[in-house]
Amino acid sequence: MSWVEKIRSHPWMVLFVCSFALFEEEFLYNMICPLTPESPAHISDEHIISTLYGAYAMGMLIALIPLGITTDRLGRRRPMVIGVWLLLISTVLFYFGTSRELFFAGRFLQGMGVACTWTAGLALVAKYYVKNRVRGMGYAMVGATTGSVVGPIVGGELFDKFGYQAPFYFAFALLAVDAVLRIVFTPSTTNPDTQPPWSATFKELRDIVTDKSVLSSAFAVALAAASWALMEPLFPMHAIRIACATPAVVGGLFTASNLTLCNFSPCY
Repeated sequence: MSWVEKIRSHPWMVLFVCSFALFEEEFLYNMICPLTPESPAHISDEHIISTLYGAYAMGMLIALIPLGITTDRLGRRRPMVIGVWLLLISTVLFYFGTSRELFFAGRFLQGMGVACTWTAGLALVAKYYVKNRVRGMGYAMVGATTGSVVGPIVGGELFDKFGYQAPFYFAFALLAVDAVLRIVFTPSTTNPDTQPPWSATFKELRDIVTDKSVLSSAFAVALAAASWALMEPLFPMHAIRIACATPAVVGGLFTASNLTLCNFSPCY
């Protein structure tokens, strides 16, 4: 084995790659929230912002199930690499976007890119941390939590001090690091020749989606996500209108709410 293969197959490197990917994805998502009203597209309507929020969820939902099925056959490395390219394209659309349609496309692709890591990345952690799977997943989620806390305030502060482009320069630097980690250090763990027939795969999927414990957990998560989704698209414009809040202030409020979520949510 070469030194690269030895490093990429080490559990700690797998955990670091996945954690950084989750950090970077949450950073990008939350960085955009306070910047959207100040973008060249001049999006100031709550309905449009809500549509952008839905575009992200739509992209993730459309990609999740196919990725969950195909990553078992194609390996984890390819979806991870595809994911970072989708995030790069979406960030470029946010940077240059002068219309609502480009922002919608950016959010949609961002959701699809995030779905790659939430399937392939976490599957890698589960594979390399069999005995301590819960602990490994917890460490990986620290990356996502940190990104959700840091993203809004960094994006808002950079905007206030240096303008709209500055947060994206920082984001492109993170994407470059993430791309190197995914391309060089993500292991490929699956041999397609050893996979069961498609009929067995679809039967397993049917058993999962009809399992009562899975359905009850999914319903509880959906309720929690719905309560958050009702507020997040509307909050930035509300704060700007009633308090003349800058992106830095809006970002700080998002950071405070994410910190509260991290400290008190049972999911963490």
